[in-house]
Amino acid sequence: MDQRRRGGAAARPAGAAHRADGAARHRGRRPVRPRRVDGDRDPRRRQPRPRGLRRPGALRRRPRQRPRAHRLLCRAAPLPRRPAGADGGRGRAARDLGPLPRPAPRAGRPSSGDPHPAWLRATSRHAASLVGLQARYRPAVSIRGAVRLLVLLLTATLLGVASPALADDSVPRPVLGVDFPDPAVVATGSGLVAYSTGDRVPHAWSRSADGPWRRGPGLLTHKPSWSRDGGIWAVDVARVRGTWLLYYATPVPSLGATGRCIGVARSGSARGPFRPVGRRPLVCPSYTRVPTAQDPLLPRDPTLPRAGVIDPSFFRDADGTPYLLYKTDRIPSTVRIVPLAPTGQSVAPGATSLELVRSAGVIENPVLTQRPEGYVMFASEGDWTRCGYATTWRSSPLLLDWSAAVPTTLLDTVTTPLCGPGGADLVEGSGGRTLAFLHGWTCRGTDLPCVGRGKWDMKPRQRGIRAMYAAELGWVGGVPEVTGWLRAP
Repeated sequence: MDQRRRGGAAARPAGAAHRADGAARHRGRRPVRPRRVDGDRDPRRRQPRPRGLRRPGALRRRPRQRPRAHRLLCRAAPLPRRPAGADGGRGRAARDLGPLPRPAPRAGRPSSGDPHPAWLRATSRHAASLVGLQARYRPAVSIRGAVRLLVLLLTATLLGVASPALADDSVPRPVLGVDFPDPAVVATGSGLVAYSTGDRVPHAWSRSADGPWRRGPGLLTHKPSWSRDGGIWAVDVARVRGTWLLYYATPVPSLGATGRCIGVARSGSARGPFRPVGRRPLVCPSYTRVPTAQDPLLPRDPTLPRAGVIDPSFFRDADGTPYLLYKTDRIPSTVRIVPLAPTGQSVAPGATSLELVRSAGVIENPVLTQRPEGYVMFASEGDWTRCGYATTWRSSPLLLDWSAAVPTTLLDTVTTPLCGPGGADLVEGSGGRTLAFLHGWTCRGTDLPCVGRGKWDMKPRQRGIRAMYAAELGWVGGVPEVTGWLRAP
């Protein structure tokens, strides 16, 4: 018998075994695989990988897929193949151009071959077809880009980022373009000094109202013993009998996170430093766990919430009597007034505070001035975090009776393009000139007002701050009006 037939499958050549497996697969049967002895590895079966090891390509990123237009171009116009012989018989693709065409032969030397072979001309035709196909797809790409650009412009317009109104020169610009809320400004012999809400009362000074303004550190040397940690809110500064007095609202215990009471500090200069006066607050409700204040707001009004007092404001009447106005916190909110001693550093002996104005909403930052027609009170109303925050005014012929006073809006988003104009303070200049310093929200690191809704202190991406503005006020029959805005040089 033939040696091949006696040996069976083991005696078959390797080529015959492969052909047998291929035939079995072709007929739909599973090919017979050789048995393996225990301990041998089957090269056809994937072996388990030890723990802690990764495939070599596991950390590699998948190649970025080319755009659809590029794939369509490649499918529509495949590259021609370079004919055999032009590159030594290897048949590379036409994109591998090989050596550059030979230059034209010099005079007197014979030419050796065609400088433009057939495969190069085929490549040129292929490039021309690609150009035509790209021109065919280019309109769709351009239209898509134009649509995207239009959507971006519309979005920017709606968000107020690129609004033409904001780029108008008629929009007021801040005289101090940093975060400087609730400004209180006083005039000195060398210029102006402004004070702001913040830790230890930050300040700025300038020779003129339109600037340039230079910022300085906090002017309060330390907080009184009855205070606790926290920022100091809207202050007021006045000069009484040659001494500069700083009225401030500082946090106290037992009134929650925002509860504050009013104290006073003094200094020989408008730029400080200011040192607290006394061992007890100037104004503080009687139910707080602090030393009894000089004005404990007694008798207690049960219709008011258990909250603190903020926004002190100094006022001197025509007869020279000093007063202090302030606001009871939360809603309903009220504006109260209490007489001070001639030094301004304490409440007048035996005096009690009196409610002047009450609001079901928020009324704060009272500022009182006296005109020939009577008394005029400026205040801020609304939510200070929104653009709807506004400055209002009301008048009364009597200092202690404001029951018939009607509030009128002076500055808001309707009368000005500013966002949340409030926290105003007045400075009486020479020649009857009145300047109003206030704050307004600006966004995105620019001097343009924020545009939109919502609480700007809760939008970190907008980078909203309350910059300081300056306006000139005019009076017509006892009615205030803004006659112009100051601009930083």
